[in-house]
Amino acid sequence: MFFSIPVKIYPVIGLLMLAIIPFLFQEIRSDVDGSFRSHQINYNDPEAMIRNANTYYWYARARKNTLPEFDSAASLAAKAVLVAEKQPAFIKDTSALKILRSKSRELIESAELQARSCQYNINSYFPLYMEWMGYDDELIQQDASAGEVSEIAVRGAIRKFLATIPEGQSRSITSWPGFLLVNVKTSNPLANEMILQEINSLGQFYTIPDHEIAGIEGLENREVADIARDSVALLKIARQYQTGDLSILDFDEWDRVNGIHYYGMRLSKWSAKTGFQDKNIYTEYILRDRVFNQVFSMILPLLFVFIILTVSLNLILNGIAEIFGSAYRINWYYLTFCFLIGMAVNVISISY
Repeated sequence: MFFSIPVKIYPVIGLLMLAIIPFLFQEIRSDVDGSFRSHQINYNDPEAMIRNANTYYWYARARKNTLPEFDSAASLAAKAVLVAEKQPAFIKDTSALKILRSKSRELIESAELQARSCQYNINSYFPLYMEWMGYDDELIQQDASAGEVSEIAVRGAIRKFLATIPEGQSRSITSWPGFLLVNVKTSNPLANEMILQEINSLGQFYTIPDHEIAGIEGLENREVADIARDSVALLKIARQYQTGDLSILDFDEWDRVNGIHYYGMRLSKWSAKTGFQDKNIYTEYILRDRVFNQVFSMILPLLFVFIILTVSLNLILNGIAEIFGSAYRINWYYLTFCFLIGMAVNVISISY
C-alpha cells in the first residue's frame, strides 16, 4: 500500500517525517532531565531557592558552562524574590528582603553574563552533547541507590581535596604531615566517619578523634565546630600533642537539590606563635544522582531517530529524482545500513 503512493509525493512525506524528529529529541531531553532524583526545590522557601540557584550556577560552571543550568539559576533567583515579597516574615523584615533582592540581582547578572558568553558553545546548541560525549561521567552517578550516592559523593569530595596541589606547592595535600581537626557539617550522619577513613587511608595527616579531644582538660564537652575557631582551645590541643601547628578542615555541604550534591572544603593553618594564617586552601566538589536507563531512554529512541532520518532522506531524494527526471534511485535499505554503521563507529570512538 505504501509503495502505491506516487513518487512525486515522497518529498512531502519525507519532510513530515523530519518534522517529527524535534519532538523525539524533546522527549529524550525530558527523560534525561527527569532522571535526576531526590531533594526537590522548595518553592515556599526564598532563601533555599537562592541557595539552589547558586548551586545550579556552579553546576553549570562544572559542566563546561552549560546554558540550561545558567537559565535555571537565573529563573530560580528571580522567583525567590517574588515568593519573598508575598511572605509576612519578609514583609515585616525589610532588611532581610533587601539582602535577598541583592543576592538575587547579583546571581541573575552573573548567570546572564555567563549565558551570553556560552550561548555559542556546542553544548548549548545541543543539550545532550555532554551526555553523548561522556563529559558528564565525572559529575553524574547513575549506578547506585540514593543512599549509596550520598556516600560516594562524600568520599569523592574528600579525595578531590586530598589530591589538590596548593598554589606554590609541588606536592598534593595527600603527602602533608601534621595534626588535623575535621569539622564536618553535612546532612549525612556517616560523613564524619567516612571522611576520617579516607584521610587516614590516603593522607599523612593524623586526624584527632573526638574521644581524644574529650580527654583534654577543659574540652570535655566541646564540639569540634566550637573548638576550631577558639585559639585557647587549639593551644591546649597543640600542647597535648606536643606540636606548635595544627590544621583545621571545614567540610561543608552547601546544598542538595534535584540530585545535585554540592560540597566545599577549606583547610586552615593555625600556629601557636602567630595564630591563623591569612591564606587557606579551598576546593569544591559536585556530583549528581540519577535514575537512568540509557537503553530505553536514549539509545533506542536515538536509533528510531536515525531510522526516520534515513527513510525520510530516501523519500525526499527519490521524489526529487522523479520530479527532475533523473534515472538514479537510492535504495533506502542501503542508506539505513550506512547510518547504522556510522552510529556504531561513533559509539566505538567515544568509548575507546
